[in-house]
Amino acid sequence: MRLAKRTYVLPPEVVNRFETQVKAGERSSVIGKLLTEWLAEKDRKELRQHIVNGCREMSADYLEEDGAWNSASDEVWRRIDG
Repeated sequence: MRLAKRTYVLPPEVVNRFETQVKAGERSSVIGKLLTEWLAEKDRKELRQHIVNGCREMSADYLEEDGAWNSASDEVWRRIDG
């Protein structure tokens, strides 16, 4: 895997706490792991929203289909009971 070196500007208090708590040889891997987890969570939220939007768009179709099946089911039960 090729690594990419970048420069970002961060608040000094964040950098100081990070450098105090993470050894010099581990900082890049910790940041890489944190970014990977953050991106995965962002992807999950986006997918979740797409699913919710899709369900909202399809709700009328689902209700129509449910009504059709309920009508058929009711007819079957009427014939069985009758």
